[in-house]
Amino acid sequence: MVASLVNFAVSVGIGLVLTPYIVYNIGAEAYGFVGLANTFVSYAQLLTIALNSVAGRFITVAYHERDDAKANGYYSSTLAANGVMVIVLMAAMIPVVMFLDKIVNISPHLVGDVKALFIFIFLNFMLSVIATVYSVATFVKNKLYLSSIANLAFSHGTSDRHGCSFWYFAAKGLLCGVSRMLGDRGDDVDESFVYACAAS
Repeated sequence: MVASLVNFAVSVGIGLVLTPYIVYNIGAEAYGFVGLANTFVSYAQLLTIALNSVAGRFITVAYHERDDAKANGYYSSTLAANGVMVIVLMAAMIPVVMFLDKIVNISPHLVGDVKALFIFIFLNFMLSVIATVYSVATFVKNKLYLSSIANLAFSHGTSDRHGCSFWYFAAKGLLCGVSRMLGDRGDDVDESFVYACAAS
């Protein structure tokens, strides 16, 4: 509980400090597309949340019944289902990115950056959907605080990557997508360690 509250407080604090900095560097119009891309992704997440929540329950029950074969079967099936969902969502998202300037009103000088931003945000989402099933380890072992600690490290790392990106490169909206994707992939390494600790 304490780890979750600390993670929440740090995330809010980072958002309050980092958002004005990003808006100042890339402009309000470009930053608006970061929120729009994240909104697209959150709608797509609705499809994956139900599957992974149900799978987490079944994996946990099978694990605590000491039926490893059944738990592994549920785990493998969830991983495969997530892979299929990624393929289906990718098929839907490719035309959205290709014709984004027809769907959404984008200033001509921002079209390339906004499309790149959407590509990185969508790609990050696809990779995180595949990795979602790994998070069941902390739930199964009743060590959810480890997940909060990993998320805390992720929040700090994302703010560092945003700051470095805007410091060393020209300010562009796509850097928000790139640093988010790199942050999540780095966080996957941290979480893999956390889930391995939870499983032991």
